[in-house]
Amino acid sequence: MNPRLIFYTLFVGCAMTGFARAEPARAPVFARADRGQPEAATIEQLKRAYLQCDHDASKGLLSQGDAAICSSVHETLKARAFGGDFDRMLAWWKSTKFSD
Repeated sequence: MNPRLIFYTLFVGCAMTGFARAEPARAPVFARADRGQPEAATIEQLKRAYLQCDHDASKGLLSQGDAAICSSVHETLKARAFGGDFDRMLAWWKSTKFSD
């Protein structure tokens, strides 16, 4: 299976399964800093928020609200920082993701 498909499947899968979570996850850094409006965030804030979303999703399910925010962060970051190029974003993510 190619890395792009694995990454996207995991991202979407984590977001979708988060809808069943009974207790909300800790609000992502992005939600606290910018009131959930990714368009108003800097690229650095988006990158930090995206990595926090990735980390939180790898530790457990996201709440519906957090999953929606993380999805919005993903799309905004891809568009603004990587010109809509998923492969460039994937390369960045692989080189900078949080280590567990």
